[in-house]
Amino acid sequence: MIKVLAVSPSPDVTGAEQSLLNVAGLLERSAVQMTLAAPAGGTFEKRWRETGLGFHAVDVPARQGLRSADGRRWHGLRELVTGVLRTVQAISRLVRSVRATDADVIHSNLLMTHVDCVITGLLTRARPVLELHEIVAPGLPRQLLGALIRLSGATIAISEASREQVPKWARAGVVVIPQCVDTRRFDSHRDGYGAADPGWRGRLAAHPDEPVVAAVGRVDPEKGLHVLIRAVARSREMGHPVQLALVGSPGTDDGRYLSGLTVLGAELLGEAVRVVPHTDDIAGVLGAIDMLACPSFAEPFGMILLEAQLCEIPVIACRSGGPAEFIEDGDTGLLVRPGDVDDLAAALVRLVEDDALRGQLARSGRDRVRGEYTAPVRAGRIGSLYQRVAAVR
Repeated sequence: MIKVLAVSPSPDVTGAEQSLLNVAGLLERSAVQMTLAAPAGGTFEKRWRETGLGFHAVDVPARQGLRSADGRRWHGLRELVTGVLRTVQAISRLVRSVRATDADVIHSNLLMTHVDCVITGLLTRARPVLELHEIVAPGLPRQLLGALIRLSGATIAISEASREQVPKWARAGVVVIPQCVDTRRFDSHRDGYGAADPGWRGRLAAHPDEPVVAAVGRVDPEKGLHVLIRAVARSREMGHPVQLALVGSPGTDDGRYLSGLTVLGAELLGEAVRVVPHTDDIAGVLGAIDMLACPSFAEPFGMILLEAQLCEIPVIACRSGGPAEFIEDGDTGLLVRPGDVDDLAAALVRLVEDDALRGQLARSGRDRVRGEYTAPVRAGRIGSLYQRVAAVR
C-alpha cells in the first residue's frame, strides 16, 4: 500500500479541494491510501473525515506569490520576506507530517504549497507530486514553476491549457489528467423552468418562473463575471426576462471585485440579479437553475461545467483554456469569445428561445461526462501515477 499525504492550505471546499474528495476514497483500488494535511475546523476536514480517510491537522501559513493575483504588480520586499519566513514555517510543519504519517508521496494540491512540498520531499523520503489547478502569470513565475516541476516526482495538469503554461524545458514531467465528477453527489434533476426545489430557486431568483442563468465558483476578476452581468442586461433589453444568480465568494481577490459586481448588477439588472455566498450544496444550486455560464477569461479547467452537464444543465463557456478542450460548440455546450458581451448575450438568447437546443445540449453533455469524466476513471490514472513515482524512490 502506497501512502500519500495530500497537502492543501484551504480549510474549506472549492473546486481544487473537491477534486481531491472526488478520487480519494477510490484510490484504494490502486493500492493507494491518502491522508489529508490541511487546516482543521473547516468544511474540508468535515467532508474528508466523512470518507473515512486519515486527516492530519496542519496550519499552512497563507502567503502571496511574487505578483498580485492579477499578475500586474510585483510585491514589495516586506511581503517577499514575510513569504519566505512563512514558507520555512510551512516546510517545518510538513516535514513533521510526512514523518508522522510515513508518507511515500506528498501531493501538493495548490500553487501556494508547491514550494513547500518540493523542499519537504528533498528533506524526507517522500516523493513530491504537484497538481496544476491555476494559470500562472507569464515570465519569472512560470520559470520558477518549471524549476519546481523538474524537482518533483511528477506533475498533474488538469488540462492541456494548464500544461501549456509550463516552460517547454519542464513539460516532459507533466501529465494531463482531466478533472472528473463524483456522480454520487448529483442524483436529482428537474424538467422545465421553475420546477426545481423552491427553496433554492427562490434564493437564486426574484422571479422563479423566469429562466435562471447562474455562475458558480470563485468571485475574482479573471472569472469575467462583469461580462456576464452586462450580457444578461443585453438579453433583457432584447425582450428575454433572464434572471442571474452569482454563487460564490472571493478567492484570491480582496473583495473589491465582488463589491464592484454588486454595484454593477444593481445598476443594470436591479432585482433580476442575486448574489449568494459560497455553498457546499452545489447539487442543490444546479438543480434550481436552467443554464450555467462560465465567462472566465483563462479557466484552467472548469469542473463546475462538468457538474452542470451531469445534471443536464446547458452550459456556456469561453472559447479558451480548459473548457474548450471538453465542450464541443453546439453539441455539448456553447462556446463564446472571451470578454465579448454581445457573443455571450447571443448565446443566452439562443438557449432561452430554443427548447430543442437546450434538450440536445443537456443530453449530449450528460452522456459525455458519464462516459469520460467520472471519478473512477481519474482515480485509476492518478493511482497509476503514484505507483510509478513511488517505484523510483
